Amino acid sequence: MSSDESDDDENFYDMTEISSTSSKSPKINELENKTNEPLSPVFDELDGNFYEIYEDQHETIQPYIDEPLTPSDQKKPNFHYSVLTENQYIELMMNYVDEIEDILHIPSTIAKLLLHCFKWNKQRLLEKFYEMDPVEFYQQSKLVNPFTEKTCASESTGICLICCSSGQTEMFSLKCKHTFCNDCWKGYLINKIINEGLAQTIACPDLQCEILVDDETITKFLDDNEFVKHIYAKIILNSYVENNPRARWCPGKNCGCIINATSLTSAYNYAQLITCDHCQTSFCFQCAQSWHDPIKCILLLQWNKKMFDDSVTVAWLKANTKSCPKCKVNIEKNGGCNHMTCRHCRHEFCWLCFGKWSTHSECNRFDENQITDALQNEYALALSRYIHYYDRFYNHQYSFDLETKLFENIRQKFILNEQQLSKNDTQTIEKAFSVLLSCRQTLIYTYPFAYYLVKNNQSIVFEENQEDLEKTCGELSRFLEQDLTKELVLNNIKRILIEKYQYCDSRKDVLLKHVKEGYTNDYWQYHEEAIINSNKKV
Repeated sequence: MSSDESDDDENFYDMTEISSTSSKSPKINELENKTNEPLSPVFDELDGNFYEIYEDQHETIQPYIDEPLTPSDQKKPNFHYSVLTENQYIELMMNYVDEIEDILHIPSTIAKLLLHCFKWNKQRLLEKFYEMDPVEFYQQSKLVNPFTEKTCASESTGICLICCSSGQTEMFSLKCKHTFCNDCWKGYLINKIINEGLAQTIACPDLQCEILVDDETITKFLDDNEFVKHIYAKIILNSYVENNPRARWCPGKNCGCIINATSLTSAYNYAQLITCDHCQTSFCFQCAQSWHDPIKCILLLQWNKKMFDDSVTVAWLKANTKSCPKCKVNIEKNGGCNHMTCRHCRHEFCWLCFGKWSTHSECNRFDENQITDALQNEYALALSRYIHYYDRFYNHQYSFDLETKLFENIRQKFILNEQQLSKNDTQTIEKAFSVLLSCRQTLIYTYPFAYYLVKNNQSIVFEENQEDLEKTCGELSRFLEQDLTKELVLNNIKRILIEKYQYCDSRKDVLLKHVKEGYTNDYWQYHEEAIINSNKKV
């Protein structure tokens, strides 16, 4: 752990399960000299020392605390990362291979397969190598011990175990000595690469053998097939990233950059805000989703799954039901007149205009029995509650998209010099939009967070902060909808615009600070749905 990081760093919280009560080295210098593009930022000079990782890091998202980088953190961040091109990342991976090759005195092809097996954790690989019996070590890695007696694979003879050809047909076998003809090898490898998308986990064609095929063997049989070689290279690169818990593809559109964590802490076990230097996309390093403070990764995954599972039901309800204007419970009208009486809160209203029935002069009295009995069960109430939060989640997403397009249009006018504004005025507009979009994105994820919360005093405070932020976002958005590219319009509202975006930003900080205090002090209690699902692999 570096000198500026410690276990009790105030920007990190304990990694707790959701419960009912709480919720530059020589190698690197060489790499920089090799690549044409500069690294940004530079690698941590102790990057070769891997910290401990979890075996199931990529199979499930652990319910860690979401922790954004505040402005003060950005000056001295506790989570270091580099944004790399594909070529730079390949060079970095090959440096790791060279180190293992030099230390263990093994071929580079074996070093690659071992690193892949140990998720590119060099420290753990070396520990296991020296702790375990060599035979057991290589057996568990599904490799043949390279220090055993060598046989010339190219001179292997016999009968092909696939097509049973023999005689003059050229044969080949791995060190496991399962022999196949070259045509069968080629067809087998092409099928594994093209149809199954495999690269570093292709096993010997023998059904009873688990020995992995090294890249030199694969390259040999694909030498005359450029298309398959290209696909193979892409799969290899993707396997480097997907199998390495320290790396993530940038999700930005047509970006293609790779985020590589270089800090010496277990920080990557937490949700971390990443901003790609190449495309400016911001996302969560832990789950690779859009930045979703204040909700935890595991709850966000549950929410996304729930939206997918309930999409048909929600669509039907939105088309065939209306919400009670008082308690917001969804009601289906299956006949009768327009006089509605909500069985949940007993509020009487008109189905057409939602006005109070006591002041409504049209329609006769209505028989309560004509209201659907479905609202009497818990499922209907739970579904109506979900729709309440889903609507607000979706509406803020829609507003975020519209405001993003508006911002892009204004920026395009500035770029094309269609509008002449001072640099100060341009910066004011860009800052206002930046704050609005940041606050709007926070608001988007406050609703799935609130959906899983049990009502208590702290959740009420949260909802008040949420309501205040929502109100200020709406006010700021209305100012930004004006034609700010006209100097006269901007001059009339510039002062109040600055005040609005500063206040909006401060309200977001207040909300997030309270949420983090809740995580730290166990304010948050979760509905049973969240507790049960958090104990399952997502």
